[in-house]
Amino acid sequence: MELSSSLVVFILYALLDKSLVSTVIQRKVSPHWLRHSHASHSLDLGAPVQLVRVWGWGIAYIFAYYQPLCPRLA
Repeated sequence: MELSSSLVVFILYALLDKSLVSTVIQRKVSPHWLRHSHASHSLDLGAPVQLVRVWGWGIAYIFAYYQPLCPRLA
């Protein structure tokens, strides 16, 4: 069974909303926000930049966006 992209997004939002009920996070969390959080934490913990490139970002974007957030990239 193949899921449409809109159904996948709907399911992700539903899971996020359900899981955030018991947390202290007060802002709206989206799959996009999780993607950036994962990238930031991965890079900060020493993951190679090539790993983040697999997610579809170019090297210039990675350094422009994540360098201020991840001192290791400086």
